[in-house]
Amino acid sequence: MKVDRRSFLQLATASAAAAAMPVSAAMQKSGKTPDISFIQLSDTHIPEGEGRAKAVVDAINGFSLPYDMVVHTGDLSEGFGGEDLKIARDVLKFSKPAYFIPGNSDVTFTSPEANEPEYEEIFGPCNRTTTPADGLRFAFFNSQCLSNRAGRAVNRRALDKLEKMLAGPMPTVMFCHATGLGDLYNNEMHRGWGDETMDEWTSIMKRGGVFAVLAGHFHRDEYHLANGIPFYICPPVVGWWGRQSTFRHWTLKNGMLTYRTVYV
Repeated sequence: MKVDRRSFLQLATASAAAAAMPVSAAMQKSGKTPDISFIQLSDTHIPEGEGRAKAVVDAINGFSLPYDMVVHTGDLSEGFGGEDLKIARDVLKFSKPAYFIPGNSDVTFTSPEANEPEYEEIFGPCNRTTTPADGLRFAFFNSQCLSNRAGRAVNRRALDKLEKMLAGPMPTVMFCHATGLGDLYNNEMHRGWGDETMDEWTSIMKRGGVFAVLAGHFHRDEYHLANGIPFYICPPVVGWWGRQSTFRHWTLKNGMLTYRTVYV
C-alpha cells in the first residue's frame, strides 16, 4: 500500500483513537457510561511464585485507590494439579470480590476442557459472565480451549460456548489468559493460533459487543489489535526473566477505559 500524507494522517488518527481506549460504539449509542474500577493481576505461578504473590495480595488489599473487584487472568498455579491449585487458593485471598480465570499452567493447552472440573471445584466456573454495572458485561473465558493443541473438536465446543455467553450483544470486557496472538521471546517470533480460529473468535467477540480483551500469558506488557479489538496484556507477578511483580488498576469512567500499572 502506498502511503502519502493523507493516508498517513488517516492511519495516525485511527491509531490515536485506538490508543485512547474508548468504550464500544454500542455503549456510546445507548448513552450508558457506567463508572467502575477493578484490579487485574496475572501469572502468579504458585507455589514457585508464592512469596511474590503474597506481597502482591497484601498490596492489593491495602491499595489506596478505590476498586470494586479483583480479576486474576490465569496461571494461578505453577504445575497442573489440584495440590498446586489448593495452595494458590489459600494464597490468593482478597478483601474484595475476586474472579479467577484458568491459564495453561492450571488446565494445560492439550486437555483444557477435560481439566476444567478439577479447576472449577477449587476456583469456580471457568466460563461465565457477570454484570458489574448497568449496561456493562464482564466475560470470563477459558481460552486455552482454542489452542491448536486442544484439537478441533474442543475448539469448536469452546467457540459455541463463547457464542452463547455473548448472546444478546452488549458492551463487554473479555477476560482470558492466552490470546492466540503471536508471541515474541528469545528474539524469535512464535506463531499463535491459526487464522481460522482467530478470525472466528474475534468475530464472535465483535458480535457480542466486546470492546477490550484483558489477558496475561506473555509475561510482558503488550498491546495489540486483532480484527479491530484491542488486546491488553498484563505483565506478571512471578519474576521470570527478571520481571518485577505488578498489577493493574483499571478505571472505566465517562466512557473511557484506562489503567495504571503498580509495581510491588
